[in-house]
Amino acid sequence: MLGKRWRIRFVSMKDYGECDPPSKTGKEIRIRKGLKGEILLDTILHELAHAADQSKDEEWVNEMASDMARALWRLGYRRTTE
Repeated sequence: MLGKRWRIRFVSMKDYGECDPPSKTGKEIRIRKGLKGEILLDTILHELAHAADQSKDEEWVNEMASDMARALWRLGYRRTTE
C-alpha cells in the first residue's frame, strides 16, 4: 500500500481484522480466520484502507469498504483459494 508492505495473516481473533500502523517494523494486517464471502472481502478492503491512510476515521473506512465490497461482490468477484 503506497509503497509500504504489510504481511497479511489469517488468525484466530475476536475482531474481524486489525492493521498495524505504517511506521511499525514488520507490520501486519490480521484477518479473522473463518470469514467467508462478502464479509471477508469487506474486512480485507477495510484493513487495506487503514493501511493506505490511517488519518481516515472509522466511519469513512467502514462505508468505503462496505460499498466497494458490495460492488465487487455484485460484479462476481470471489476468493477461489483458502
